[in-house]
Amino acid sequence: MKDHLPPQLIGQVLPEKACQALAAWEGPLYFSGGVVRDWLLGRTPADIDLTVASGALRLARELANFMAAAFVPLSAAEGVARVVGADFCLDIAQFREGMTSIEADLGRRDFTVNALAVGFDPRTQTFADQGRLIDPLSGLADLKAGIIRLAHPQAFASDPLRLLRAYRFRAVFEWVIEPGTRKAIRGQAARLGEVSAERVTSELDRLLVGPAAFTAVREMADEGVLLAIFPELAPAVGLRQPASHHLDVFDHSLETLRQMGLIIERPQDFFPGFAGEIADYLAQPRQVIRLKYAALLHDLGKTVTQAEKNGRLTFHNHDQAGVEILVAIGRRLRLSHDDRQRIGRLAGLHMWPFHLYNASLKTRITPKAILKLGRAAGDDLIGLFLLVMADSLAGQGPGKPSAMEAGVAALFSEVHRTYTTRLVPMLATPLLTGDDLICHLGLTPGPLFARILARLQEQRASHPGLTREEALRWASEFAKGQAKTGVVSPADD
Repeated sequence: MKDHLPPQLIGQVLPEKACQALAAWEGPLYFSGGVVRDWLLGRTPADIDLTVASGALRLARELANFMAAAFVPLSAAEGVARVVGADFCLDIAQFREGMTSIEADLGRRDFTVNALAVGFDPRTQTFADQGRLIDPLSGLADLKAGIIRLAHPQAFASDPLRLLRAYRFRAVFEWVIEPGTRKAIRGQAARLGEVSAERVTSELDRLLVGPAAFTAVREMADEGVLLAIFPELAPAVGLRQPASHHLDVFDHSLETLRQMGLIIERPQDFFPGFAGEIADYLAQPRQVIRLKYAALLHDLGKTVTQAEKNGRLTFHNHDQAGVEILVAIGRRLRLSHDDRQRIGRLAGLHMWPFHLYNASLKTRITPKAILKLGRAAGDDLIGLFLLVMADSLAGQGPGKPSAMEAGVAALFSEVHRTYTTRLVPMLATPLLTGDDLICHLGLTPGPLFARILARLQEQRASHPGLTREEALRWASEFAKGQAKTGVVSPADD
């Protein structure tokens, strides 16, 4: 390490004004934990961790006042606070109770790669003691070797979230969890239930976007951590599937996650000619996270719909049955409403393209069928086909139809082209509006309006030359038909 702070951090992660405020502090200051780890890895830290002997909350409050930043007490009992500005985040913690030196305090961290510190002199903006690395647990050696090792035996008991953090490091840094730590994880996996849902979800989100996400999740399954987070997957273990599959429902779910990762990494290998469109879709916030949740949990409905008819296994409507389970999981994990809806929608629709593909083998796909699928999928039409491709690749049983993946890719090409170039522009210029139904047909606003306008879109998909006058006549006849069947009545008075 150099004796001066990396230049790109001053004024960016740690503002110069912060250094000025820290200069008045009497007592040692240390950069510690993740910030030191990231410096050693050549990464720019997302935020800065400072450790002081005592008085962390007072220092954080003074710093926040000096910089007109937000002061956030994270734990008054343990002496941990956060200072948040427009472009920086600084966590300040004091030595743990009973600890009288930085070395002793580092010994109570989670993992050895985080039990690292370096002194800081804010008056000169240089590292103290010529930048000597404080490394009481040989964390640097583990960092170089890519090993995740517990810093002390009670690390998980102190904070069970560290169980999941080990796998987040596994996924993000592609490190290896050493055997003793894995054994400790196995013994305490159930304690994850003691951790707040928000903290669990935060770790999961970061884990799922890591380059080794599947490997981490597979190992979580091996050690009991995955079922501690998603107990709904337990009935999937050993749940047999029809001949089109080579894995039980649980392992199929994991394999779908693996395949999803491969598709996200190289979409052009699976959907030739659409790399740009897929990249734009994946670049939207949280899309990758949602897709991986959907891949892992898409078949949960099979755990409640399994049946056997004439010696044949069935899972009728498992896609729809899984939506309710997924939404409940989303609520438990405190996922946003948007996340819950979109993940549930992906899972709830994942069989639709398969049915459409089977139908296409007998007759051509109509624009009306494509319109219905596109409306149902909404902004996740691309994501739905990514899930379908991953699902197909994850099922390689002897009874699987041949060339399924090529068929899925061809179907996507036709659906995407027709929907985006022909149907979406049509939807943007409706022939009729609700006002037309009131003024010209004398209808009262209600559920019938949405039904008329949706069915009219389908008519236009099949008959692109439909005129406004023809649309009014069709809407009138449709409304009369609905009234006759008692579905909904137009206004008579």
